[in-house]
Amino acid sequence: MIIDPQVDAALPQTGFLREYVQNYAIRVSDAPEEMALGAALVTVGTLMMKHVYMPWGANRLAPNLWVLVIGPSTFVRKSTTVNMPIDLLAKVARNRVGPNQMTVEGIVQHLHQDPAVVLPVPEFGVFLSMTKKTYAEGLRQLCMQLADGDRIDRRLASSRIQLTQHWVSCVAASALPLLDAHTTIEDWTGGFLARFLPVTGEKRRSYAIPRPPPEGKREALIALLQERKRGTPCAGFDAKADALYHAWYFRSEAHARRSGGLLTQAMYGRLHAAVAKAAMIYQFDMTPNRPAGWKITGRAMRHALALAGIVERTLEVVGRTISLDRDQRDRNTILTIVRDAGREGIAWRELIARSRLLYMRVAEVVESLAQEGLVAREGDDTAARIHYTPGRGGPGGEPAKKRPKYTPVGP
Repeated sequence: MIIDPQVDAALPQTGFLREYVQNYAIRVSDAPEEMALGAALVTVGTLMMKHVYMPWGANRLAPNLWVLVIGPSTFVRKSTTVNMPIDLLAKVARNRVGPNQMTVEGIVQHLHQDPAVVLPVPEFGVFLSMTKKTYAEGLRQLCMQLADGDRIDRRLASSRIQLTQHWVSCVAASALPLLDAHTTIEDWTGGFLARFLPVTGEKRRSYAIPRPPPEGKREALIALLQERKRGTPCAGFDAKADALYHAWYFRSEAHARRSGGLLTQAMYGRLHAAVAKAAMIYQFDMTPNRPAGWKITGRAMRHALALAGIVERTLEVVGRTISLDRDQRDRNTILTIVRDAGREGIAWRELIARSRLLYMRVAEVVESLAQEGLVAREGDDTAARIHYTPGRGGPGGEPAKKRPKYTPVGP
């Protein structure tokens, strides 16, 4: 089955990752293959992370990726993307799969039993909403500590638990509108979301009914994971991988500075280490069970840099959606509703209802968009219709060839 060229470049020719994405995931589910790749990388990394690491300055870098697969809409099978590879992992190492209930006590107690686990969060939007509740206080902070490998010292209801060494990965899934509703720019630039590698893609196929897996493929994938259950420490990059990584590192730094966006600049700071982790996973997947002292090759690094390209593309999508402040958030909400209404436009009353904003706030935003030439109003008062009229440089398309005969004024 044909897959996206950028995803193809991010897949080794052999190993679990290629077999899972191309010959299993996209044959069973119509979710974008980028999302399947992100979840598969976490799966392999979870098997590795107790035994495999590489030197990283004065520390050790473990292959514990935190990946957030982002569906462009609620119609993409995000939960399936998370659950399918984790179900395969459970057949090989059940103890590596974290608790079903994401609570501070549940996670800490599980890690006390086994310090190397993956946290699957198929409904990340629900999780984000839950962390705002009083009973889940401290959950985001705990997850940041786990992602960073910090020492954990928690007093629970029945005991006090200290975790000095742990390896935790995570694969979560959410629709982009839910992220916009439950996160702020601070979450992405320096908080909880900054720990995640965001991955999204276009839905390229549609299955009305989920398909059964190809005969024998599930068993074959479990066997591949069994071969990757053990590992030895990595000695770092070989000369080719080192040259590729350094060239990309300085290009990405320059790009982040030019972008001027807080989100892009902040996320690149963590992307650099994540790419090194991904390269370690790629090399291990291509050549498992090597003696200690193995190195990451240029081929593995090329796959990791192709993955970085997918993440960079995702950051552009997220950056356009996760607004910096209330004005931009409201502006994007109104503009998206009007644009999606098509050529017929949208009635004034319906725009207020769908935006869930107050009358005066909608009037203020529409007036601002009208002055930019992005929307226009036809009719008077509450009987008016608002139309999308993108001018030069407006989002979503080419400059309008002919201006419509509407008067761009406020209500």
